[in-house]
Amino acid sequence: MMHASNSSIFTLSYNLDGVLGGFKPGKLYVFAGRTGSGKTTIMLNFLLSAAQHGTPSAIFSCEMTEVELAEVCISILAYRRYAFVNLNEGHAIKLNAQQKDDLSAAVRWAAVELKRIPIYLRCNPGMTPA
Repeated sequence: MMHASNSSIFTLSYNLDGVLGGFKPGKLYVFAGRTGSGKTTIMLNFLLSAAQHGTPSAIFSCEMTEVELAEVCISILAYRRYAFVNLNEGHAIKLNAQQKDDLSAAVRWAAVELKRIPIYLRCNPGMTPA
């Protein structure tokens, strides 16, 4: 989870926070890398945490549509909620009927949560830097 301190928002990724000193208000942060390297997923994790704590957040993607971004957000939020209750030491376990119901409930909750929090998803797939 992220938290604000001295006007910085920390990721709780200690390596990243050590380098950046947390995200600073008014600054633009660009994460670049090859397609499929995980940059969107890691940023969505940071942004979702910030938004859940009331910090408006936005992501602009050149590779994914808004629907794809929303699907990843719902997946992240649902996993966080579900894993907290149903995963054994971080390892997936075979799902019984109750756990399947719990997972479905987590996905429904995540869709509602995504609408509630101040996060903005914008895209322009196929756009390349000039």
